Amino acid sequence: MPDDISLAKSSQFRVFVQQAGSSPVNPYVYAGCLSLGGFQEDLGTGDPIYCPSSEVRGGYDIVDTTAPPPALPTTDFTQHMGRNLRDFWWDLRRRRCKFNMVVVGSNCAAPDDINDFQSKILVKGVSLTAFNTGAFNTTDADAVIDLTGSLQITAFDRFLPMTFGEKADTSVFAEALDGIFADKLQCGDCGDPSDGAQKMYVLTSTIVASPALSSQLVRTKNGGATWTTDDITTLATKVGSALANVGTRIVVVSNADLAHHYKQQSALDAGTAGSWTRVASGYVTAKGPNAIYSKSPSETYIAANGGYIYFMSNPTAAVTVLTDGSVTVQNLNDIRGKGRTIVAVGASNAVVLSENGGSTFSLVTGPAVGIVLKTVEVVNASTWFVGTANGKVFYTTNKGVSWTECTPDSAITVVDKIRFVDELVGYMAVETSGSPRIYRTSDNGYSWFSDQSYVGGVPSTATRYNFVIPAAKNYNVVLAGGLKSVGTDGILAMGAG
Repeated sequence: MPDDISLAKSSQFRVFVQQAGSSPVNPYVYAGCLSLGGFQEDLGTGDPIYCPSSEVRGGYDIVDTTAPPPALPTTDFTQHMGRNLRDFWWDLRRRRCKFNMVVVGSNCAAPDDINDFQSKILVKGVSLTAFNTGAFNTTDADAVIDLTGSLQITAFDRFLPMTFGEKADTSVFAEALDGIFADKLQCGDCGDPSDGAQKMYVLTSTIVASPALSSQLVRTKNGGATWTTDDITTLATKVGSALANVGTRIVVVSNADLAHHYKQQSALDAGTAGSWTRVASGYVTAKGPNAIYSKSPSETYIAANGGYIYFMSNPTAAVTVLTDGSVTVQNLNDIRGKGRTIVAVGASNAVVLSENGGSTFSLVTGPAVGIVLKTVEVVNASTWFVGTANGKVFYTTNKGVSWTECTPDSAITVVDKIRFVDELVGYMAVETSGSPRIYRTSDNGYSWFSDQSYVGGVPSTATRYNFVIPAAKNYNVVLAGGLKSVGTDGILAMGAG
């Protein structure tokens, strides 16, 4: 056993409960007298698949195994019951609604401080499946009465302190404009083994040189250990605006070029030069694309100037116009979605909403009159976060009917990007009068932190971080990129827990 191992003891962990479920409105509360049982998760046991043996008559060979789905995790709880019967378990029993929990680990921090931690276990989508009280008026002892029960869990995972470090310093020669993870968990049967955070792609600006060079794609396929560059040759000397992973292709949209450009991801990973294809069909003059959101290989949405939103069914084909500026004429800066909900934001407080996958759009009253909205994240159909060009952060939990400001610090001057992993964990890149910051939340955006246990080591040599992108289904890996404070070089920073 290594000498530096830190053994976990039950006394070093405390439990917090978000009784009203996932929402930036709902805080977690400390449950000091709550004892939570261990987590049990049946990951599924495969059964052998037999074929008659070709060597032994009457014998059978195992040719494969089945892959059954895992069961939902479970646990149990014990809590001392209050005499006034106001324990939150009674309300959870009555409402039968899902809620969330956090197990916070630390050996030195105050036990009731959810934000000072060495580790967390985030437990989401918890259902109360059994509820029991202890015995009353026992004759043999004046015993404490406990509430006990069983819980079913949708998912649980680690949330760890995150430290950043600069990456690709010798490969990023211009400002990093946008970035993506384009990877998935796999064991190696259908590609390279991966934890889902190995393949990253970053769009950089044009390179000021003689002659000038087009935007490049800076990429890694080994988790950031090494990086290479690929010239987007079809852009000539024009700059790209944003990128997305659309099926088997990486797609770059360009406002300056009034087009999108695509290349097979496999060709990028193999280091094949060229092979980019330009598609300008369907784009309208002066309505160039600024941002792209891909829900699936056949459903991609592009936000553009003049209130235009385009639809891409296939990167190889022309785009079609979903809304033509009749809802708003403002330039749209970002677009995101969840399910059938699509939200785009832009200049002069513009918020455009579709609740039917882009069939129709309507204008929603934004949170900041006359202000440029730079970024939006759609957590679910009702809950969205918006960041502004004057340094404010807002959320809505009712599809924009009302907005609540949740700016974490008055020193913030610009909010460049907001992105969430799921309804619990999110990231935010902001500018201040000093150094740029990366913020992180683990409680649905109820609170945001750029220091303490949440974030550390963000390189201060940047003027701004244009994007911060978490790896899919991973609370502890994130990529940020922007502009260095000296010259025109870009900067990449990777955070890991």
